[in-house]
Amino acid sequence: MNESMWRPEEFGMKKGTTLPFLRESGGEVMFLGDGGEFLIGPEDERWDLVMLIRQSSAQSFLAFSSHQDYLAGIGHRTAAIEDSRLLPMAELPIPN
Repeated sequence: MNESMWRPEEFGMKKGTTLPFLRESGGEVMFLGDGGEFLIGPEDERWDLVMLIRQSSAQSFLAFSSHQDYLAGIGHRTAAIEDSRLLPMAELPIPN
């Protein structure tokens, strides 16, 4: 997604419909960036936007994503997304 296409308000990033509830649940946006074609991956797929969220636990994320006030403002985000992926990960120690 180029800058002319990326509209933070469509994800509730400016109107306060996402970030306050994410932060309330202990989460934070660690990275937000433009995507594009894969260097390694399916040639017919591309990611317009990549967002990396750090959350204390899967349970905390589920609490965020089911928050009634968050859900009330999710319409713009849902309309802006054609496809999405959610990949829970656990941090591992980096060996010395």
